Amino acid sequence: MDFSRVRDFQDAAVEVLTPALAGRAHRLLGLGPHQVHAFRCFGLFPERPR
Repeated sequence: MDFSRVRDFQDAAVEVLTPALAGRAHRLLGLGPHQVHAFRCFGLFPERPR
């Protein structure tokens, strides 16, 4: 998923997206440091492709 053109990314979106992406091959691009940290808190590591 490419988030590079997203202007407003609510923290609640991380909670919604994480279960959908967990256990699946994913690559999250264009996230800012805050969003990367939030995904890490939920156990998803955006910078490491699976």
